[in-house]
Amino acid sequence: MKKASTPRLLALALIVSAYACSSSTTTSTPTGIVAATADVTTIKNDGTKANVTATTKDAKGAAGTGSAIFSAPYGDVNGTGATTASATLDATGAAKVTYACNVAIDAHCVAGAVVVTASWSGLSGGVPVLITVPAPSGGGGPEPTAASARSRARRASSSRPQPCPQSSASKARASRRQA
Repeated sequence: MKKASTPRLLALALIVSAYACSSSTTTSTPTGIVAATADVTTIKNDGTKANVTATTKDAKGAAGTGSAIFSAPYGDVNGTGATTASATLDATGAAKVTYACNVAIDAHCVAGAVVVTASWSGLSGGVPVLITVPAPSGGGGPEPTAASARSRARRASSSRPQPCPQSSASKARASRRQA
């Protein structure tokens, strides 16, 4: 087997590195933007609504036209009872829908985050909405009654130190002093 000469290896290395450094990069021009926002970051899973807005711009920065499609993996988009709804863009390129998640209707509506996505002209943007479980109503127990308040007062007073009972001789001395 013939050994490669050092000058040949060096030349090959220079060619490979020159090729790697001269590779072209493609710069794509922007095609537009879709930004999604919500008026709240958290909703309860009892059907509480969030207002979601999509703002669209084309490649030149002009307001988008047409319609935006809003979707979520579960819940209710725009009161349709479905996870997808279409909304017409206004003159500023914005469209609005509501998003709600009610565990009584959709078992997926448990505590966690859901992303509501807006799509327009092949572009999309999303906004996370945190779903929480509301606390039980009524504070979790029965209202206190007068009897339970008296019971608590008795327990509190019984924990205080009580004076020692007096002997009959000390009672007699105390009554003579008062007389």
